[in-house]
Amino acid sequence: MSPPTPSLSASEFVRQYRKDAALQADPDARARFEALTSRASVCSYCGVGCPYTVEPDGKGRDQVVPLSPLGLCVKGRTSLRTGGDDLRREALTRRGLRDDRIRAPMLRGHDGRMHEVTWEEALDRAAWLFLHAREWVGPDAVALYGNGQKTLEAIWMASLYKLVFRLPTIGANSEHCLASAGAAHELNFGNEASFTWREFDELERCDVAVLHGTNAFITFPQAYEKLKRNAHAVKVVIDPVRTDTVSDLQEADPRTLHLRFRQGGDVLFNLAVSRVILEEGWQDEGYLARAVDPESRAAFTELVMQDRCAPEAVAAAIALADQDPADLAAQLRAYAALIAKPGPDGERPRAAFVSSMGINQSTGSYGFSTNLNLLLLTGNVGRPGAGSLRIAGQSNATSELMMGLNSRRLVFNLDPANPEHRARLARALDLPEHNIPPHRGTAVAHMADDDRLYCFLFMGTQMTRNMPRLGHWMRRLGRSFNVVIDCFLGEGVTEWADVLLPALSYTERTGVIQRGDRSLQLQQGLTAPPPLAWSDEKILVHLALAIARRLRDPDTATLNDLDPDVVERTFARYVDADGEVDAAAVFDHMVAVSRQLDLYSRLEADDGRPISHRLLRERAGVGVQWQGDARYTGARQDGAVFPDLERAPARARLVRPPDAFMEGLVGQPPGTLNLISGRGRPGRLGRAYRGRYNSGIKTLPISAAPSDDYHVEMHPDVADAHGLTEGSPVRLVAEHGAAIGEVALNDRVPPGTVFVDFVPGEINRLTDYVDADRFTAQSFIKRTAVSLRPLEPLERRLWDAPDEAALHTVIERLYARFRAAYGEDEGWLSLQRGEDGAVRWLHPRVLRNPISQEEQRVTEAAGAATVFIQRFVGSAAYRATAAGHLQRLSPDLRHQLLTILLPLLRRFDYQSALHPLLSALCGSVRLVDADGEAVLVDLMSAHKAAVLEFKEEIVANQLYVAILKGLELLFGHRRDPEGRLIVHRDELAFVSGIAIPCAGDVPAHFLGISTADLDSDRLIHSRAIGSNALIMVDRTRSRAVRVDVHTGVLPLDRELTKLRGVVINKKRGATPHEHSRFFDRLGELVVDYIRLGDGNFHVFGPVHLDWAEYRDKLSIAPAARREFRQFLVTQKVSRGLGQSLVDLGVLDAEKDATFINRLATVHDRLSGPPKTGPDLSHLASLPLTERIDHVVETIIAPVLRNDGGRLDILDVDEAAGRVEIRFVGSCANCPYSLLSMEQLVKPSLLAIPGVEAVVHRAKMRRSELKTTA
Repeated sequence: MSPPTPSLSASEFVRQYRKDAALQADPDARARFEALTSRASVCSYCGVGCPYTVEPDGKGRDQVVPLSPLGLCVKGRTSLRTGGDDLRREALTRRGLRDDRIRAPMLRGHDGRMHEVTWEEALDRAAWLFLHAREWVGPDAVALYGNGQKTLEAIWMASLYKLVFRLPTIGANSEHCLASAGAAHELNFGNEASFTWREFDELERCDVAVLHGTNAFITFPQAYEKLKRNAHAVKVVIDPVRTDTVSDLQEADPRTLHLRFRQGGDVLFNLAVSRVILEEGWQDEGYLARAVDPESRAAFTELVMQDRCAPEAVAAAIALADQDPADLAAQLRAYAALIAKPGPDGERPRAAFVSSMGINQSTGSYGFSTNLNLLLLTGNVGRPGAGSLRIAGQSNATSELMMGLNSRRLVFNLDPANPEHRARLARALDLPEHNIPPHRGTAVAHMADDDRLYCFLFMGTQMTRNMPRLGHWMRRLGRSFNVVIDCFLGEGVTEWADVLLPALSYTERTGVIQRGDRSLQLQQGLTAPPPLAWSDEKILVHLALAIARRLRDPDTATLNDLDPDVVERTFARYVDADGEVDAAAVFDHMVAVSRQLDLYSRLEADDGRPISHRLLRERAGVGVQWQGDARYTGARQDGAVFPDLERAPARARLVRPPDAFMEGLVGQPPGTLNLISGRGRPGRLGRAYRGRYNSGIKTLPISAAPSDDYHVEMHPDVADAHGLTEGSPVRLVAEHGAAIGEVALNDRVPPGTVFVDFVPGEINRLTDYVDADRFTAQSFIKRTAVSLRPLEPLERRLWDAPDEAALHTVIERLYARFRAAYGEDEGWLSLQRGEDGAVRWLHPRVLRNPISQEEQRVTEAAGAATVFIQRFVGSAAYRATAAGHLQRLSPDLRHQLLTILLPLLRRFDYQSALHPLLSALCGSVRLVDADGEAVLVDLMSAHKAAVLEFKEEIVANQLYVAILKGLELLFGHRRDPEGRLIVHRDELAFVSGIAIPCAGDVPAHFLGISTADLDSDRLIHSRAIGSNALIMVDRTRSRAVRVDVHTGVLPLDRELTKLRGVVINKKRGATPHEHSRFFDRLGELVVDYIRLGDGNFHVFGPVHLDWAEYRDKLSIAPAARREFRQFLVTQKVSRGLGQSLVDLGVLDAEKDATFINRLATVHDRLSGPPKTGPDLSHLASLPLTERIDHVVETIIAPVLRNDGGRLDILDVDEAAGRVEIRFVGSCANCPYSLLSMEQLVKPSLLAIPGVEAVVHRAKMRRSELKTTA
């Protein structure tokens, strides 16, 4: 039988079915309805959230079809292409793109690369990082940062982390885009919730639509198309740029009004409009009397009637360079009439405001409030066909406002500083009130400045791209443990993550989102995920349970001040017998808590029923608007109905922005332009840019791969004034950073402004967070002041390709400038320490407006340096060529470069480029495995291989350079065509005497093993050779080189020693500045070490060394010198090996003559086969405690002695096979060293028959538990 009502689309049919009883009685109709709703979902690409379903086409193939009149844009129609199967991988391969799905849990290994592991291993590592960061610094050390597409279930679980783990710093991308809109609603109405009508009904019923700071044509296509279909409404676009929205609307309707003025002029403009409304008597007096607080009205009226708010005065202040202020004042008055002047019937126009990042990121909460003021003045609140749409770029950002997913609030927007709020939450969730943080955390935009943040849980966000002042943020990222929960590999994730946990994409998960009209919509899993991918809420639950397991150790629980029973009780409630987490059950509990708290945001339908997955499935295509459309309609009749957080009714307020705020809004520093960043390129390929996806949510690329070209759109007059032409490279300089792009002439961009697409390139190296919203800390990044300069000849030479001579000139000029500012390095270090009177060597004024010829030469060189760095970091081909130039520098130029390198990188917020540049400068080694496979090892890979990817860890850098020196002496005769050393791994061995536990990482990295491989016959730990020394061995030719780092591994630096004593040993007693300065000093010493080069070393050899004898007789040796000399005799070391130790500088021919003369005259090899690992078979008959003692004494203790420490066996539970241990050593307080020890020690203990579990305990001293405010 053919399907019923075949002429109806899926959307039409579902709506007809719900209201047609006859259709509901038809079995075929019921079957189609159930099929459509069972596969219904909602698009997650923007805040419009268009419903859709999956229905077979005529050939039985699944197709995505709309389930509402909104329709679907190209992203929504291609939603199913996010699948976890091989089809996606194959399609990407055909396009020359790598597979970007995270398909299994991954950890960074000792080769510096990410490796697949089990979920248990990954969660345990993440739990370890989480807890040890807290132990080191305190609860404030951990932050959770998500995106705006996470489901309410995931948001709820993230919110529980704040409440259970006393974790104050939590946030999401919505704090960059939507937070100020929510704060504005609080200012005007007492809570953050908007009053958008269901299904954005006002877009098709309004008389006037105002699009303020939103390019809806590209960013919100279906909301835009719905508005465009409203031919009755007059459209107004407020934007300094003639966007695709403007041109498309004007083409469709010549009545469309485009209002342009300076960025930041929104507040003054709206105040002047308000003045016109009041002067003309167009306000709705009856509504104002019923619904608006009279005191706020009086204060607001007093402000707008001041001279500075007169239309002519405002127009003069905010007009663009190419505007006549008189024309702008006339437009302002016409606009006021358009939105407020009553018609012949006495009715005022129904005005619908649509706003987004344009106003939020330039004037913030007060700017948005001035739009809400206009709605109040005209009685357009709670009026059908009128309202305010604050559509975000991400689908569930509205829920993040409702749930308080930020560092300012607790869940449901309760106040952390309010004891009653904390008590209510504790009762509702059965938590100790002590677990709930009593203070605010760090705002998202300021995370870069919080030097006490050492562990991040990232959930589906582009962590390497979307922060203001990006370079400063990358510095923070480089100093933290980074656990990434995502379904896709964002740019830079594999370089910066320590743990990767694979999540479901939005077409694979089931959960609830809240789109821009405040309606909750159910997303249902439609495509098969990768087998090992989990939902976000399941990941967070099981991570919490992994944390609880580690908290079962009493010391760990004490140090973290957490009760494992509380953690387990809170999160285990969501887990079923199979370990699964049911999103519907999570949602039901969240709804129950919202109703118990009885706040404004209780999750009920308009009939009072609790919202549930079942109800949302029944309402597929429409959703359920919490508390319904009636939420604000009462305002028109009853007056005081605007509920605050506690549901107490109050009148709305007309918000008066403070004078100090308004004074800083208009104008930029002299000689600068206003940088605006946004999506797409005005007037260019607008429909193609509609196909872009957000971070964390992707389809296959809809067209070709997006271009990474970095275009700076500017008016032709601006280009002419700066001597620029189409396609010419140009330098943008901000207060703290610089970026290079290509000129794109575009008369849609007004003079005085440049526009840059924020997706490719590095625009956020220029933006900042200093100028920000006072309530939310949302950055005013769309008011970034930049200077614009054409590339000078020196810069051009380095832009096109690496130019060796140009690079030399840049180094020489900048070094001369540096030395002119600082006769000694101490002068610059004084600046780094923040000391009074310190001099800045590249002042912003000089870079923006060089006056003298010398300043021009320096500015050109500084610009050329930023060109070189940007191209070096961004282009692999450029980097490969530039590396050769760096390695060929003369000793003098090398010294000069290493003197200015870090000062330059810090000046331009490019510190993340430090290790790639140092790596290129030092060169790499080609290591060949036994199977002939070659791998390149360089300073960067060694750096990443260090435990936990401690990215500014100095020891790894020091050891790489020392090893490279030894390998050049041993294998310098073998090089590839690029000049790299060629070393076969099976001919290489090491003896490490470095007295730091993580020092084995780099030798292990060269050998291709883990430092946990204590049974390796190619890596021996022996402090006896010198606590700052390494021996590199060519086993094939029996030759060895010893490199003694006489400047010290961990350099002998007074400031570092002092800081290390505070930051590492006192832990929580360290101030944020001390944390920051500790890592800054490490970076400075890394560069100093490489600058000194061979001056760091005493080198011995190459000399003959019988590795077989050394391995057999000295693989386990005492650390003390006297004991070691006696041990040589006891082990019957041959005189030949003794002479080798003399030649290597381990023994002194004169001082140790007595012991040397006692050595065996013949190489008497110890009986038995060569050492290949600890043979534990003979231990089987011993009691478990004796087995453990044997392994500790013969295998583990020698390694720990390299740390000057020991391993204590605290308890052995023979029945359970459980061993409790404690590490004690010079680095025992360092989380990085603790994990290194855990990786070294645990595998050896677990190899003992009968040992099933090893638990580490480490009790802090009272002084270490001291906290710093």
